[in-house]
Amino acid sequence: MEILTVALATFFGGIAFVIARNGFMAKITFHPETTAPMHLVYRLHLGEYTKTSGQIKQLEKELDDAALPHGPAFGIFMDNPHTTETGAQRALVGRIVPEAPAALPDGVAYVTFPASDNISTTFPYKGEFSIAMGAVKVYTALRTYRQKNSVDEAPVMEIYDKDAGVIRYLILTGIASNELDQWTKA
Repeated sequence: MEILTVALATFFGGIAFVIARNGFMAKITFHPETTAPMHLVYRLHLGEYTKTSGQIKQLEKELDDAALPHGPAFGIFMDNPHTTETGAQRALVGRIVPEAPAALPDGVAYVTFPASDNISTTFPYKGEFSIAMGAVKVYTALRTYRQKNSVDEAPVMEIYDKDAGVIRYLILTGIASNELDQWTKA
């Protein structure tokens, strides 16, 4: 019986450690932020948002093969997955680069993300599991924040900054939706 108790305590202790390490205990606070212009190279993803991770990895490999400079990966999630059919969900996935690239691989677009006033928060980034934890924790807090502060729905940009160990969430309230829609046609 003692062995079972020790095994269960170890098992649940391990789960608690993994959850805490990946940000579940992080406090989520939103604040206004003026976002500086960014150079984005990206590809349109249509369909289930849970599949964007694979798209980002594939695109990063293509960008590395093309010797494009490194920068944080990102996803811009255009549609509310609770109100948009899975097959119609649009996301832009790519990498932030330091300057406009001279050439791009086929099917990859470039845009300068304009300076804009948005709402932001951060979440610890310890690996792939942190992205899933952040999706649960941040989007739940965002629903509450929107209701309390009368903030309309807007696309959300997730920036995966491995070097800084954070996922930065930008709620794109300062960019016109028709401008973002143009990026999906590139």
